[in-house]
Amino acid sequence: MKESSKNVLLIGELSREFDSFHESLKSYYPTVKVELGTSDIETAITDGSFGLIIIFIEGFIKWKHFPIKKCAKDIIKNNIPVALIADSEDVAAVKSYLSEIHIEAFERPIQINELVASFKKLMSESKGDWSSVVHKRKIIVVENDKDTINVIAKSLGMIYDVYFVPSVGDAFVSYGRNGADMIMMNYSMPDCDGASSLKMFQKANATRDIPIVCIENEDSKYKIQECMELNPAACLIRPVTKDLLLEITSKHII
Repeated sequence: MKESSKNVLLIGELSREFDSFHESLKSYYPTVKVELGTSDIETAITDGSFGLIIIFIEGFIKWKHFPIKKCAKDIIKNNIPVALIADSEDVAAVKSYLSEIHIEAFERPIQINELVASFKKLMSESKGDWSSVVHKRKIIVVENDKDTINVIAKSLGMIYDVYFVPSVGDAFVSYGRNGADMIMMNYSMPDCDGASSLKMFQKANATRDIPIVCIENEDSKYKIQECMELNPAACLIRPVTKDLLLEITSKHII
């Protein structure tokens, strides 16, 4: 039985999985319009007839030419919820590319009945002010290395609210003001014992359930081993890269 009178716009790439997903959606929704890379997506979005946009991608690099980015204002204006179905490594990249749009991401493998339940909730919520629920996850970064700070800011700043602080004490102050979904820390900050700092975050009631990611120099083998024995969410080796930062954050920030 069809479960909604609202139309669904399905944007994606031709593949066996895409065709199967399209056919499954048609059993739930009266109209599922498919728009591919050569179709007029802008007209489909601006005509106001869609209650949900689903972006279905096989690979972000191939997908970037789709013109949905220029329709962001219309999506927000019309309160149209946007759902993304992708592999885990592509989720953060798409969210960064479409940072002005609130996107609900679903990683493969997918179950159509679970997706439809989530879609129904999104379509119901879209009756209100969709833009008002947009918020970014928060990351506190304890770091003094300028190169690392620049890489983190450029790589994650469009996706997350990133707060840079100079010490562990300041991290707790920042957490009290802003909250956090992840803490990154230089394991070898000056006048700071990395092991003690990591244990402090892991034991404190406020931060013990937050993933802690440590950053250490490649030549500090003893420190790396010591850090790993304390079981942080991850221990990154300098120089950190954008791809690695996106991988770690998308894995540990739910």
